[in-house]
Amino acid sequence: MTDISKDEWELITARIKQMPSHIVLSIGGDGPFNKEQILEHIEQKDRIGYMIAQMELAYLKALKNL
Repeated sequence: MTDISKDEWELITARIKQMPSHIVLSIGGDGPFNKEQILEHIEQKDRIGYMIAQMELAYLKALKNL
C-alpha cells in the first residue's frame, strides 16, 4: 500500500469529521459505509481506509492544481 504520512492521515481524518452525518460512501463493490464506518476504516488503516485516503489525497492534489 502507498505510504501515507501521519500528517496526511490526520488531515484526512479531520476532513471526514467535517462531513455531514448522513453521508454514505460506496467504493466499487464495497459499502455502503456511513460516516462512523468511514472513520473506523481510516483509524484502522485497513484496505478500505487506504482507498478512502487515496481518494481524499487525489482530490486535494487536483484541487491544488486548479
